[in-house]
Amino acid sequence: MLVTAVSVDVSALDVDPRTVGASLCVESDCGARDPWYEGSPVEETVHRIEPRIPDRDEVEVRVTLTDPGTGGELYRGSGTVRTELVEPNGPGCGETRVLPAVTADPDGTLHA
Repeated sequence: MLVTAVSVDVSALDVDPRTVGASLCVESDCGARDPWYEGSPVEETVHRIEPRIPDRDEVEVRVTLTDPGTGGELYRGSGTVRTELVEPNGPGCGETRVLPAVTADPDGTLHA
């Protein structure tokens, strides 16, 4: 079974990913990061499981980080990312689009 995800490396930003709110979007499919992230070991990424990934070679990915206390925006980034086509059950047994790991730059751009 293959579980799709969007994962954004925020290590280049001046934020603690454990203490910020995060909204992650793939095209128009947006949602908060997954709750399992809370309390996990220190990572420099924010994740969201099972976004809808369109059947295209490139998709727009967006991330917004907020201060959970004030709701103020700390970071907003976007970028176009190439999808990868995989056959998780072997050749000829169905294709699925997945996203590579994405990196957030301080200037607001996201890239794979």
